Amino acid sequence: MVIEAARDRGELGFVVLLFAVTAVALGNSVVLPFLPEMVDQMSPGASGLARGHLVVALVTVSQIAGCLSAPLWGWVSDRWKRWPILVVGLLGFSLTMALNSAAGFERLYVLRLLNGVFAAAVVPTAFAMVADRSPDLVRRARQFTWLNALVFAGELTGPLLGEISVALGAASPFLAPAALSAIAVPGLLLVSRESAAGPVGSVPRPKAREALVPLLLISAIASGCLTVLHLTLSLGSGARNLSRENVSMLFALCGGAMLVAQLVPFTGRRVTVGAVWLLRPMLAGLAAALIIAVFARTLWVLVPVFLLAGWSTATLIHCF
Repeated sequence: MVIEAARDRGELGFVVLLFAVTAVALGNSVVLPFLPEMVDQMSPGASGLARGHLVVALVTVSQIAGCLSAPLWGWVSDRWKRWPILVVGLLGFSLTMALNSAAGFERLYVLRLLNGVFAAAVVPTAFAMVADRSPDLVRRARQFTWLNALVFAGELTGPLLGEISVALGAASPFLAPAALSAIAVPGLLLVSRESAAGPVGSVPRPKAREALVPLLLISAIASGCLTVLHLTLSLGSGARNLSRENVSMLFALCGGAMLVAQLVPFTGRRVTVGAVWLLRPMLAGLAAALIIAVFARTLWVLVPVFLLAGWSTATLIHCF
């Protein structure tokens, strides 16, 4: 009975983690289609080039803040506990997301920076908690796959959630992901006393750590290229005669392709063998998507471009 209860509680804790990372991914992806309009409203006299620079700055400040703060959150969670970091991250992300639409221009930069900081407290810590509590490597791998998949599901549904919120008359497209992030907190507190199984596996050897460097570089390049593609579409939507709804749909298709790529059943030996031959075609596919996107002018040409970009990026990030 005790073992079954502990296992059930462990499953509940994992479901809560899935919900938390999905809520944060929703919030991150809902923002980009609406940023050009927000910048236009806040600086109506600015030139097109200046508005483009402002949008890029609002996107990159969040991502840079997340990259710089993630190691700090990891260090704190290693020496403290995981779940308080998750609670702080979810509450902070919810609050800053809700305030995005009501902020002035200067405060919007601060809020976007804080969005990145608090998002970095949630997703990496959720993976660390799974690693701590997985009883074996197979279970850990499966749960990592589902966490990745739910992040991509959030990327898929975030733009659609924003458009639906606006269509239903919501005051801001950012309120729904803010509410979802806050809802995850009580569930996390409910399972916070769940006992940890302890880290699984051995500490990586120095050579293994060195081998991670090129893989991390590939992941960084893939993520950066996808961000450039999204920014190119957002800033060039007028020249392509695309509405904000069209842009949101393309972002959602990209997230859907990433989700499907993550759920392709690569397991065990197939991952190791497949990584070698998948690397070049996926990089080539991502490069082709970026080149075609520069010259594409119609929605139906951009649809396969974003599907290809999403699939290639997800494979490069999570299969190597």
